[in-house]
Amino acid sequence: LYDADLYDTWVKITQGKVEQPGSLIRSRFGGEYVITDLRHTNFLKQAQLDPALTEVYRDKYAVIFAVKP
Repeated sequence: LYDADLYDTWVKITQGKVEQPGSLIRSRFGGEYVITDLRHTNFLKQAQLDPALTEVYRDKYAVIFAVKP
């Protein structure tokens, strides 16, 4: 309710519908890290191709990416 457009952007990112989402995560959300579970496979594919995101941790449940400034 606070910002429907921002929410829609977040949904598109999590669904893997945004190519190279790192710069958008940094600029729109101010995010320095992204934490996701392994079920968001489409997002993970986009994140792994994005030079603005660096995987810093992974286990059998989740992945953490650092977002470059």
